[in-house]
Amino acid sequence: MTHMSTFLGDLTVTQLRPPRRRTKDEPIPAKGAWRLFRVAGNDLILDLGGGRTIVVPVGFITDGPSIPRLFWNIVPVWGPWAIAGIIHDFVCCLLAMGRPHEECQTRYECDRMFVDAMWSIDVPARWVFVLWLGVCFGRWFNVRTTMVDFNVKLSAILDARIQESTPAAVARAEKAPGGGDTALPLIRDDHPHTFEALNADPNRIVSDPVAEAKAQAQAA
Repeated sequence: MTHMSTFLGDLTVTQLRPPRRRTKDEPIPAKGAWRLFRVAGNDLILDLGGGRTIVVPVGFITDGPSIPRLFWNIVPVWGPWAIAGIIHDFVCCLLAMGRPHEECQTRYECDRMFVDAMWSIDVPARWVFVLWLGVCFGRWFNVRTTMVDFNVKLSAILDARIQESTPAAVARAEKAPGGGDTALPLIRDDHPHTFEALNADPNRIVSDPVAEAKAQAQAA
């Protein structure tokens, strides 16, 4: 893979609404709820040259580059490399789902693409090396791609809401300020792109996100 990739357009992300305040009898939400974001506005597109692209669709859920919290003061998540990290999240997520992107069919290729994307936006060489080393550790130790959980659950939530909705309800949702980008009616005043919606009754939503994603890929 050559260093000819170019990002088309800007990155826009929206933070998922944090969990509401709970009563003492309700379960504590999973750690890191505030770190989840979704691609908003427009698809994020990386042009690899030669007519090849990687397109991260609006709605994809990401936590940005997966940098351990211990190092945030040195290498912040939302540094100049963040846009490349979201592309990396996306292709690794597809790989974990069993339907890899044609340009990144192995974890090594995903990591190489991440480095290539960082070079394309002039990330300083020392940070490219540090982040490359980080993703190598993830590959060597087979660190699980957790974003697959959230994205498969989101897909299941959206599918369920479509099935439960009447055409009139969907039409109303398209005009609703909180749900216009999902074309789905809101349930209990929540939005499917919230951490709370994704984390509620996880076994009822999708008991095994990776297995579900692979089954969907095989059926497609």
